[in-house]
Amino acid sequence: MRRSSLALPLSLSRGAVAALCPASVGAALLLHGCGSADPADIAIVVQVQSLTSTASKLVVGATLDSKQALQTQDVVGDLSRFGVRLPLTTTGSLALSVNAYDSAQCKVAQGSVSVTLGAPYQFQVTVPMQTLSTRECPPPSDPPTCTAGSFCWVNPLPQGNAYLGVWSNSASDGWAVGPLGTIARYNGTSWSLIKSGVTSTLRSVWAASPTDAWAVGDDGTILHYNAAPKIFRRCLALIGGRGSDCGSIRQPIGGCAA
Repeated sequence: MRRSSLALPLSLSRGAVAALCPASVGAALLLHGCGSADPADIAIVVQVQSLTSTASKLVVGATLDSKQALQTQDVVGDLSRFGVRLPLTTTGSLALSVNAYDSAQCKVAQGSVSVTLGAPYQFQVTVPMQTLSTRECPPPSDPPTCTAGSFCWVNPLPQGNAYLGVWSNSASDGWAVGPLGTIARYNGTSWSLIKSGVTSTLRSVWAASPTDAWAVGDDGTILHYNAAPKIFRRCLALIGGRGSDCGSIRQPIGGCAA
């Protein structure tokens, strides 16, 4: 069970109008059944108005006197209404935020409503939903990491191989390498994978700049990254020589290796 930052035993229920769905006091819960109202609780029926037909779920949050009172909860199924219950002794201004999402997890509408708590302790309020002119969608996820045998990582993402070598020149420019040609890059916010074109284990990586990086590993593998094509290319030369796509191989002159 989840508790709010105010330890407020506020709960949600779906589809409550004439009779409110009961909730377990002491927890923030989304309930699936209806029963008789408990007169010892404050009961609020929230009618959802002007909701776009593309919505498949509601995400409801609550604050009491501007302090978080409820972890966000999902409402699915009947989206036209839901109920809120909280202890009779609760006072203050309760604000509910309601965001609507479609099946692609894109935000399509939003609304809010406030209630000043107190006698007669039972309320019916309406939250008018405003449809967004442009859907707010989560960023696209990285493509799955797949082996030559077409097995792809599902969890963890972006992949689960151990990193055997890492390098960072700054808080927004990091590199990591590992088994099966794994190369990952950090941009200061998240990790993404870069195709190495090899299946050999990579054991070390070094970068002169965000546009110039090297990775080495088993089977004499030497890879060079150039930002123009945004890929690593395998070098034909050994240390001290030149390769067709590699340029001169230089010694590390900065950054921090681990």
